[in-house]
Amino acid sequence: MQMAAKITLAEYFGCSLVELATDSGLIGQVLRPYQDILRAADKWAEQNADYQNQHNTPGRLPLPDPWKFLIDAPVVSHKDKAVFRAAQSQIPALSHLFHIAQGFASLNTDWYQESLNASDEKGFNHAASKIAHAQIFKETVQMAVRQQNDPKLLEQMEYLKKSRRDHLVRHRRKAEIQQLSQRPSWEHFGQKNRLPVLLADWWVRCGVNGMPGLMFWRNEALTEILHARLGQANLNPQTVKKVRRQLRLIPASVKHHFVWECSVKYNNQCRTIEGYLRNGKRSFLARLAPNQ
Repeated sequence: MQMAAKITLAEYFGCSLVELATDSGLIGQVLRPYQDILRAADKWAEQNADYQNQHNTPGRLPLPDPWKFLIDAPVVSHKDKAVFRAAQSQIPALSHLFHIAQGFASLNTDWYQESLNASDEKGFNHAASKIAHAQIFKETVQMAVRQQNDPKLLEQMEYLKKSRRDHLVRHRRKAEIQQLSQRPSWEHFGQKNRLPVLLADWWVRCGVNGMPGLMFWRNEALTEILHARLGQANLNPQTVKKVRRQLRLIPASVKHHFVWECSVKYNNQCRTIEGYLRNGKRSFLARLAPNQ
C-alpha cells in the first residue's frame, strides 16, 4: 500500500531540493545558500526511501524526505531549519490525503497511522479492520492475496468481501462497490477535496511564479488567497486553521510571517496578488492566469 502511495504521489510531488533551489519564490531563496549539500540531501533521501521500501518498513513516508538531512546539518541556521521543518510537514500531509483517497482515512482519523500507534492488539486489529474493509474490493489487493495461495487467507478475504458488500447494500451504498474497486485518480480526488489538497499542494511553493508557499502565510492572509482560488464564499480563517492542523502542516513561523496580509486584484484576464509584511511593506508580487 505504501509503495503505491510513493508511485502515485511522486507523479505530482517528486521535486528535488536541487530543483527547488532554482525556484523564483521564497523557498528557492532559502535553499540557495546551501547549494553545496542539496545534491547530497537528495541522494541520501532516495537511498533511505529505497531501503525502507525494500525492507517494508512500517510508517515509511510516501516520498523521499531530503528535509531531514538539512534539519540535521550543522551548517544550516536555526531560522532556516524552522522553514525546512515546515516544508517537511508536507510529506506526511500528502500521505494522509492519499489514505483518504484510498478510503481508510478521514481528515480526523488516519487508520494506517492508528494501526502503527496502537498500544495493544485490540487497537491494532480495529484499525487494521478499517483498512481491510476499505481495500477489499481493489483488484490489486485481491490479486496479491490470491498469489499467496493460502486457503485460510482466501477464506478470510471472501468473508471480508461479503461482510463489506452486505454493509454497503444495507446502507443503500451499493454503488460504492464499483468505486472501491478502482484505483483513485489524484485529480478526481482533488476536485472533491479542494481545500485540503490545495493546502498541501501549495504548502512549499505556489507554482513557479514567485508566489511563496502557503507555509509562509499568516492564517488570515492564507484564507484570503484560498478564497480567491477556490471561490468558496463561506471559507473563514477558523476552517482553514482546522484543516491545516488536521493535516499537521507546520507554518514556517508562528509570529514573523512573510505574508501578513495579501491583496488580490483582477484585470485583463489576469490575477495580481500582492503580499505584505506586518509593517505594511510589500513582500512579493505575482501575476497569475485566471485558472492558477
